[in-house]
Amino acid sequence: MTKANLFSFIERESDDPKQRNAGVVDIFVETYTPDQFKLFHDDVKESPNGKRKDGTALEKYYRSWRTYQFSDHMPMWVRIETNDSDSYLEKWRTSLRKQLRQT
Repeated sequence: MTKANLFSFIERESDDPKQRNAGVVDIFVETYTPDQFKLFHDDVKESPNGKRKDGTALEKYYRSWRTYQFSDHMPMWVRIETNDSDSYLEKWRTSLRKQLRQT
């Protein structure tokens, strides 16, 4: 039996990705878009399932073909605040000062 670490995040909603702390990446928003079909036409046509297709059928197949070039699973991302060294050190400094005063 394996154990997994589970994390929970409360997503900060915002249209600006820089303000969010979690989300998914939709790769096909920028890559292998429907508008880019002409750029990849020859590659799609040369693929085993594209050889017998032309015109609209080939363009329709492109939507499936592109998922074999990149995974169509949307990668998840999270922003984790990892540099809290100032507050961590301050906590220890305060604790040490209290201990020194008691001695």
